[in-house]
Amino acid sequence: MNEHDLAKKIARQLNYGTTNLSENITTQLKASRMAALDKYSAHQPAMSLVGASHSLLNQGKNWLSHHRLLIPVTVLILGLAAITYWQSTQQDNDTGEIDASLLADDLPIHAYVDNRLDTWVKSSSEQ
Repeated sequence: MNEHDLAKKIARQLNYGTTNLSENITTQLKASRMAALDKYSAHQPAMSLVGASHSLLNQGKNWLSHHRLLIPVTVLILGLAAITYWQSTQQDNDTGEIDASLLADDLPIHAYVDNRLDTWVKSSSEQ
């Protein structure tokens, strides 16, 4: 049985039950139904966000020309570029220091024989 058949059976039972109701009960049910419909139609949403993005971003101007948005976006991009540059130079400096240590023979002889060279480099760089 699908839901349409079930709905038809329920509606048929409800209609059959209404034929046996007194007129007083029928009047009260109609009044209650009308009151419920009046309350339902009087309901207004408190806040609606439909179309909010359109009204905020499209005010007849290009969104990039708006100075309140342009300045923070520019500062953010410049800040991210500066951080990326700083991190890359730090990594280059660290690599250069390791290379200089290897070339200057600052490493003990057992460091060349031991397979754990990375451990020694990390421990010496922490000191």
